[in-house]
Amino acid sequence: MRFHIWFLLVTMGLGTFPVAGEAPQRMYWTTEISKSIMRANLDGSDVEVILDWGLFEATLYGIAIDTVERKMYWADETLDAIRRANLDGSEVETLVQVGPGEGSSSAVVGIALDLPRGKVYWTDWRAGKIQRSNLDGSDFEDIITTGLSSPQGIIVDTSEAMIYWVDYDQGVRRANLDGSNPQALVGENRAQGIALDLDSTKMCWTKSALIVAPWTGKIRRANRDGSQIEDVYPNGLQHPRHIEIIPDAVDLCEYAVFFDCVTGPGSPFEGDECAAADFDDDGDVDIDDVEAFFDVFTGPGGSVPDCEP
Repeated sequence: MRFHIWFLLVTMGLGTFPVAGEAPQRMYWTTEISKSIMRANLDGSDVEVILDWGLFEATLYGIAIDTVERKMYWADETLDAIRRANLDGSEVETLVQVGPGEGSSSAVVGIALDLPRGKVYWTDWRAGKIQRSNLDGSDFEDIITTGLSSPQGIIVDTSEAMIYWVDYDQGVRRANLDGSNPQALVGENRAQGIALDLDSTKMCWTKSALIVAPWTGKIRRANRDGSQIEDVYPNGLQHPRHIEIIPDAVDLCEYAVFFDCVTGPGSPFEGDECAAADFDDDGDVDIDDVEAFFDVFTGPGGSVPDCEP
């Protein structure tokens, strides 16, 4: 699978997804200092502020994008709430009031969406919890309430029905979507953000620098079972926060190549043309590549937009 790794240093959350009807692709992020949600093209052009708040009105952390309904979701520690709005910043609403507000026993940080099942997940570092609700904020529930120290970034593996998260003091962990069967994958401290690649074999996470050694932050990766740990970006970073793995753009022309490679004429195909249609990177162009293609084209859990003939 062709992809790039993106990470943020000072800002707190990053969402980068192909959004139906938007060209070029855009990235959305939250900022801790300026108390705003911003977006830009993936090359950094056309930066704009979508929403902003006063100094003591918000503390923004994770952000996640619903590419189908064109909504953005974020965690606000000051309000102790999970909130959402349209991608242009309109129709801001509070979905879940997790706690009473600033200074309470809770503090929401990471956020992730499970669009196929209509759920939003988030971490609460102060209470040491992982919680979830429906996308409209209903059915708010705790799913993990014990064994956590300071949970940070979280991501949903929709195909395997699991959540992965990083704990600042404990490292990389995972569990079933309902919080059952929690597993410690990588013992690590100072872990803050996590991302999964689309071919379901690797995970990446960020690790902050030591206070006494400010440029020892790094990006690491491993297999999803925690084996084969390696540094992707060894040292040289200060406080990398959120991380996303973004597939290279694909279009329907590549789907046409895939269709020819699967159905003929003249199958089996060999060479670069069919290799480009091996979307799940298993060395074979077959019907299993369809799901991987649509994940890249629409974003995981998305649907193909209506296209004019």
